[in-house]
Amino acid sequence: LIQQEQVLLSQKRNAVDVEEAIQVQEQLDSLFKLMSQSSETKGYAFLRSGEIPIWEQVQETLQREQLIIGNRRLLVVEYYCTPNYTILFGMCAEWTEPKVEPIQIDYQALANFVKLHFRQPDGVRMMIEDIGELPWHKFGSLLSPLSKWSEPNDILCLIPYGILHDLPLHTLLLEGDYLIDRNPVFYCPSLSVL
Repeated sequence: LIQQEQVLLSQKRNAVDVEEAIQVQEQLDSLFKLMSQSSETKGYAFLRSGEIPIWEQVQETLQREQLIIGNRRLLVVEYYCTPNYTILFGMCAEWTEPKVEPIQIDYQALANFVKLHFRQPDGVRMMIEDIGELPWHKFGSLLSPLSKWSEPNDILCLIPYGILHDLPLHTLLLEGDYLIDRNPVFYCPSLSVL
């Protein structure tokens, strides 16, 4: 099936006109529909088809992942950060719906801090030597929803956005502990990668 997909994708790229591209896309859609009927290719078909998932599909995916990791609770946390506002989205298999929480943060102060300490050679080392960790921890509000959403030892998937990609969010404090000491953490560049 995947080989069929590759052939169809090549045909679509080489289509001589719009009609041919539409015909090939229809064949691809049929192939993805066929793939979605098999438990082995269902997830792949879903990702490749470009459809936006409904919550139940996300829950099902999270439940499968939790089984793979030994039935440990998995929390996916995605940030959206702009100069005007920052929002945290949370997803967990046990929840009836995703959670959304606005975060109060001085974006300009964060951007300046990132530029000074995380985008300069030896910036982090100089920060620790000169001023310590305290200035970094004033951005702990980036984690604040996690105190309500997660328990110690839940596995956290952090998906940063924009300037947050430059930051070691796992080194911020949550409930008096470094996040990495409270929870296993891994990063993902985008939710679509999962």
